[in-house]
Amino acid sequence: MNKLIIISAVCAVLAVLATNAFGYIPGASYIWDASQPGYNASAMLHSGTINTSLLTPGDFLGINAGIPNAGFWGDSGTSVNWDDAWVGPVGNGNTNGDNLDGLWVQIYSDGGWWDMGSPVSYISVSTSQDHGPYLGEGLETRVYATNTLWGATTGQILVNDVYLDGWRPHNVSEDQNGNGWLSDDITGVYNLGGSYRYIKLVAWDVYGSYNEPEVDAVCSVSVIPAPGAIALGGIGTALVGWLRRRRTL
Repeated sequence: MNKLIIISAVCAVLAVLATNAFGYIPGASYIWDASQPGYNASAMLHSGTINTSLLTPGDFLGINAGIPNAGFWGDSGTSVNWDDAWVGPVGNGNTNGDNLDGLWVQIYSDGGWWDMGSPVSYISVSTSQDHGPYLGEGLETRVYATNTLWGATTGQILVNDVYLDGWRPHNVSEDQNGNGWLSDDITGVYNLGGSYRYIKLVAWDVYGSYNEPEVDAVCSVSVIPAPGAIALGGIGTALVGWLRRRRTL
């Protein structure tokens, strides 16, 4: 009887841990499958925020050599208290996409370019969320890289890690519509598969639902944290080992 209780308790703990590994706010919901922009079956989903001390923002350069601004720009933080809404045009069409601050540049199918300052291997992309479904909204960009400014790029780069709470801790009091999401939620990390200085982002769809991402910042990432699933697996292994030890006592 005692063994049954212990096993049930362990299963309950693992169920809670598994749930927390893929969602951080009770009541918030999302879809993670091939119907969503950015979907990569091998990507790791992390609850909580990315460690911003590992990030260095790149410089938004504009749409092309002749257009140094974005198609549109605005604010999803200071003026609207970080809920999933925005106002615009607010700020500057060239500098809004240079920092994690809620000031974004909006790009479309012609794309936008960022200079990382030197070749990098990993980048993060943080967008402002203003409509759902929210995981797709946070990953509605196609990512490309190159070492030639305005030149030919790599093929599309898939997301490697997804931080469900983005770059800034969630504050329930800011969720004015009560749907569990804020404008700064969702940051994607991309393994470039090489070292590249310039990043080009393009809207996921030309005319579809994901055709106008609001990009807060593109950052180089100095260290990739260990995937949350490894930590979960370690906890599960430790609990199984504890059960086995009890059986031999």
